[in-house]
Amino acid sequence: MEIEGIDGIFIGPADLSVDLGYPPTADVPEIQKIVLDAIDRIVARGKAAGILTLDRGFITVCLKHRATFVATGIDVLTLAFGLRQLANTGRDAANAV
Repeated sequence: MEIEGIDGIFIGPADLSVDLGYPPTADVPEIQKIVLDAIDRIVARGKAAGILTLDRGFITVCLKHRATFVATGIDVLTLAFGLRQLANTGRDAANAV
């Protein structure tokens, strides 16, 4: 089915996983198979296929399936990582005194 004005579809494997009754992860082989099939179908229609995953191995597989855009981080985790680095910098400075 073609829908005018839709240029791409973004797949959230964790959301898909929960919708199908699995834990919120892309690590389940059945979920990965479904995601890769979706990417193949989207690309075959000449549309952009997007994915969000933190799994480096799955990122590579998705890119091999011609995923057009790949999100490799989540805003909350990125913020938490940055805050931990700032806290460590402050702690290191305080310990140096």
